[in-house]
Amino acid sequence: MSRFQSLISLVVLFASFVFATAQDEARYKAGYEAWQKAIATTNVDSTFWFVTDGPPIPVRDAFLELKQFGPNMVPFLVNELRREEDRDRLTRLVLLLMYGFGLDMIATKPGVLMSYYDLAPESRQLFLREWDAGRFLEPQEFLKDVRRGSNEDAVVTRVDPRNLVGVGKFGPFALPFIAETLKKHNSAELFAAYLWTTGQIEIYSEYLNNPQSLCPTRQEKLRHLKEWTKANGRKIDKLHPLHEKLKAALEE
Repeated sequence: MSRFQSLISLVVLFASFVFATAQDEARYKAGYEAWQKAIATTNVDSTFWFVTDGPPIPVRDAFLELKQFGPNMVPFLVNELRREEDRDRLTRLVLLLMYGFGLDMIATKPGVLMSYYDLAPESRQLFLREWDAGRFLEPQEFLKDVRRGSNEDAVVTRVDPRNLVGVGKFGPFALPFIAETLKKHNSAELFAAYLWTTGQIEIYSEYLNNPQSLCPTRQEKLRHLKEWTKANGRKIDKLHPLHEKLKAALEE
């Protein structure tokens, strides 16, 4: 992809977000602030910040409200990420982008044990560097390099989440690549990446330990992705480059 094409794609994405902002930013803002407030004012462990079932609690209800917006909300959250100055709110936002919207952005360091609170500033810096460079608009070539040498048709009894990091960092923007690959290969790892990037966390967690329990065939995996896309199209329709690429990738 040429620099000029990248610039055009960035302009298109920005223009689509400006349109979305005019219509939806107030709802995004209200939902996001309600989620932040629910965490700040209740004594709820971080493991419950992203649950979608169980008894009604303010944090769960606030998260469900955000889930209805889907990936369309990501550009709004990136802008919030860019200007957030409070470390606690920043840490929660980084985790929201990760566990709520599938962007695996925590900048871990091998052999170094650090808390999410400590990792949040550098994670933000690295993520924004790639976002601003347009890497999320055209991740296909990078993903091909990441997956080169992987046996996409391997039958596995467990999926190692460490093998998903390269794909997971792009969140929903990796979906066209995943769809194209699943049209040719029965990849348990990429199906797990799809579950992660679309925020199906509970199913994802179960699938890691028993990948043969859900959609064991390539056709079933692709059907699952198609059904999710059909049911959730309105949640990605404002991310025009992503939406069109995913629909094209799923065509027979």
